[in-house]
Amino acid sequence: MGARVTGDGTDDHATTLSFCFAEPRASAVAAAVGVEVGEIDDERSGATVAREPAPEGDCEDDRDAPADGRDATEAAVPEAVVVRIAAGDLIALRASANTWTRLVGTAAQVAETAAAYAPESAGR
Repeated sequence: MGARVTGDGTDDHATTLSFCFAEPRASAVAAAVGVEVGEIDDERSGATVAREPAPEGDCEDDRDAPADGRDATEAAVPEAVVVRIAAGDLIALRASANTWTRLVGTAAQVAETAAAYAPESAGR
């Protein structure tokens, strides 16, 4: 049975992971991990990636310091990179959640490093 994220509550096992970033980092991270959708899916699990407005109050401490020197409180409101995972069993759900968490973390580190070396192109 192939597991696909339906979002309607009919998935055998499902979870949603939200990662908060300010722009342009949210765009960069979502684009970097979005290419993996469908590539690492298998018959036991599947995932989707989307950018959404950050839930009110959930990301206040996760604001990225803007590259242009502004205070983080002046930065754009954070956005969430949301990964929805569905799986046919709990082991596949855990493995998929670990994989996607590592992918997002790596993409965020690369975007941060790129911004440190080329602040004018941060997030590209």
